[in-house]
Amino acid sequence: MKGYMPDFGSAKNPVDITGGAGLEGYKKTIAFGLKQDWVHGLAVLYCETAVTDPMEIAQGIYEAIESAGDVVKTKPITVSFVGGERANAAVRWLINNGIPTYDDPDRAVNALGALRQYARMQENKSHAKKDAEFAVDREKALGLIKGARADGRDALTEVEAKEVFAAYGLNVTATLLSKTEDEAVKLANKVGYPIVMKIVSPDILHKSDAGGVKVNIKDDAAAREAFKTIIANAKAYKADADIHGIAIQEMAPKGTEVILGSINDNSFGPTVMFGLGGIFVEVLKDVTFAVTPVSSEHAMKMQSDIRGAKILSGARGEAPRDQKAMADTIARYSNMILDLKDEIKESDANPVMLYEDGQGLKVVDARIILK
Repeated sequence: MKGYMPDFGSAKNPVDITGGAGLEGYKKTIAFGLKQDWVHGLAVLYCETAVTDPMEIAQGIYEAIESAGDVVKTKPITVSFVGGERANAAVRWLINNGIPTYDDPDRAVNALGALRQYARMQENKSHAKKDAEFAVDREKALGLIKGARADGRDALTEVEAKEVFAAYGLNVTATLLSKTEDEAVKLANKVGYPIVMKIVSPDILHKSDAGGVKVNIKDDAAAREAFKTIIANAKAYKADADIHGIAIQEMAPKGTEVILGSINDNSFGPTVMFGLGGIFVEVLKDVTFAVTPVSSEHAMKMQSDIRGAKILSGARGEAPRDQKAMADTIARYSNMILDLKDEIKESDANPVMLYEDGQGLKVVDARIILK
């Protein structure tokens, strides 16, 4: 490129052919650049000077682009002219001739950036289609949703929500519904102590606020006591609550708490959220969003996008978390949200316990609100 500019020009990126390059400098540099495999797009920037005619430069840019032929179909070009009335007239002329042209260099470069971002979205969709080949049990999920609607409910219970999650391949904690003390003890032994016991009621979504959660229950006597206490707390919290029973849940080992969430946005459609759980989501709002479908590859990037990314990659001597398992789960969750977009208004998996690299994760709690 040095041959197309004065000696004091720069052939580094961004290339500076200088204000003294003139018409031929622009035409030859553009023609040369478009032929190179290492050039994927051009932002052509011009600042009006006393020795150049903006309209002449504009026509030269147009001629160089036209003469490039089909290559411009795969190499986007934007132009920026900065100057006075003559530069503004050249901008209008280029726009009228189909060349994206702006009066600000930032806008020209941002336009190229937007195209690259769009291309990445298309790549993500392509990867997500491969991920979407996950084995799922859609009929089971739809049956659970249909049952809730038949009961006049607009939300699934935690047990039902976990079954839907499991139908789409998410690794949820074993959770069974008991309706009596005796059944609670029987199921507790089936799941294996220690266990967690939770109220199951469509009228009590925030279970902890109602005293509806007991953890680290280690034997039959404690399970019976917890059953009675949770039922009493729930009735005291909301006397007319529709109580389905008590969930008997395996007690997942402690890990790094993360959160998955979804909304069915009016503008963007099914959208997935990921972030660190606990205080990080409640106070710091350390989350990131992506429009479905989300590929495993994109899900890895989502984990690096949050401010607390170093917690997941290993900080201050801590072992890295299992980010591959997390990426797979985000992709599966995305697939579920997209597949059931006509049914699910919003949902979340909170918390998800994420363990050390190679040890996977567990979805501890689940929530689904229906459209």
